[in-house]
Amino acid sequence: MKNLNQIEVELLADWIRQEAVGAQLQSILHHEKGLGLELYKKGTIWLIIDLSVTGPFCSVFRDKCPWVKSRKTKPLGLFLNSNAKNLDLVDVKLSEGLGRVIDFHFSTRPNSPDPRQCLLQFQMIPKRVNLMASSGKKSIYWAKPIPLAPQNTVPQSFHSAGEQKSSFMAGALPTSSDSMLDTAESLALECRSLKTILAEWQQSQISVSARKGESFQVQSSAPGDALRKQWQKDLAKKQKAVVQIQQQIQEQQELSSLLYEIGQELKFLSLNEVLKKHPFVKELNKEESLSWNMENVFKKAKVLSQKKEGAERRIQDVLVEIHKLEKRLSLESLDLAALEKEQRSQRFMSLDGQSHGSIYDQGNLAKSAQGKASKSKNSHGANANEVKARKKVLGPELVAFKGKSAKDNLSLLRSAKAWDYWFHLKDYPSSHAILRRNKNQNIKPDQIREIAEWMAEDFITKKNNLSGSVVDVVYVECRFVRPIKGDKIGRVQYHSEQSVRVKLGD
Repeated sequence: MKNLNQIEVELLADWIRQEAVGAQLQSILHHEKGLGLELYKKGTIWLIIDLSVTGPFCSVFRDKCPWVKSRKTKPLGLFLNSNAKNLDLVDVKLSEGLGRVIDFHFSTRPNSPDPRQCLLQFQMIPKRVNLMASSGKKSIYWAKPIPLAPQNTVPQSFHSAGEQKSSFMAGALPTSSDSMLDTAESLALECRSLKTILAEWQQSQISVSARKGESFQVQSSAPGDALRKQWQKDLAKKQKAVVQIQQQIQEQQELSSLLYEIGQELKFLSLNEVLKKHPFVKELNKEESLSWNMENVFKKAKVLSQKKEGAERRIQDVLVEIHKLEKRLSLESLDLAALEKEQRSQRFMSLDGQSHGSIYDQGNLAKSAQGKASKSKNSHGANANEVKARKKVLGPELVAFKGKSAKDNLSLLRSAKAWDYWFHLKDYPSSHAILRRNKNQNIKPDQIREIAEWMAEDFITKKNNLSGSVVDVVYVECRFVRPIKGDKIGRVQYHSEQSVRVKLGD
């Protein structure tokens, strides 16, 4: 593989920044040629750092790591595992004045009780390839360090001959230098697209793996490829959904018309005559009276008509989404930064007024919250979201929510972070409660008990005859709670729980 020039290295850094910044470091994979950093950001991302002396390279891959784990561990990998694990990748940029050197900055989240930082510096200079990690006053190198002399940078505003737009480092030399301009122009003309660079690196890995009898996972990870692939999947799902909804509308319309017809017949014919004419209509019950059957079929027909109207509105919404996806897929090139900004702008404000996740993983909760907020006021004249049984504020940035139905319970669980707490009465049916908190935020025992008593209050309103009884309330981090697939909505499995005992009616 041909070594990357200055422009290509910066293009690579810009792309990695767009793809991986904000991801959390999960684990470190050791390889004889470098390291693989497993990150998580709406899915698994692998940051591959190849320290081959003749062709240093780094890139990101979705879902699967292209390298096979080595049995031998590296001291630098162990250092990262101790000092950078669970930290967020907050920035990726070139080291100022050092040329082909990329800095990966890891840090804890804001307001963390235990702030930590770690710097990973990748030197991509041929025959001086190295990787340095530092945290606080401690640092470690992959190979024996060689001091790097400051290097000149090239002016901005040049374009490569390929598809990609070249971006240069700040602090360029004066443009009056003809020799520097000639150098910059030659670099721009020689600059390869990221697709080409990735293909060359993968081909080199395949050749080496074939000689050693190893396997290599080929992946397409060029800018925008992952997004396009996901959009194509979403587009196919939505188009399939439109067909299914249309079929449902047709079936509901036919059944609704039949029920209205049966209702009219019941006005003039006996129940037995109608049953003989429509023996397979389950809405008719020969054990009930004529008036009951007439009322039942008209009621069912009305419900089906309302469902039909709702399904038609849903089709319109899906068609709008399909139009947006088709428009995006029609673009020849993708502005990833603009798309990321658009996704961030679409984050909704959850029930506590704070943003929790994107619209892609929390659409159900957003619709549920908006639907309940739009309902009429309750008997006390308060909005549904203001009812105390739905929300409980325990302190700054510490709010608990409790579902009113199985669907609400599932939506709350799906929208929760892994470190949020989940509450439920032990051995009794009850609502699910979610305590939202910042990561690593300590919860006091009296706050846990307060939520447990809140859960008990909700239970006693339904089971007044159990006043004075003692019940246990289990609580556990949401990472240990999983919905049961194929079971009723709201049914979950959990483990590693703790419990607190409260007395009903206190």
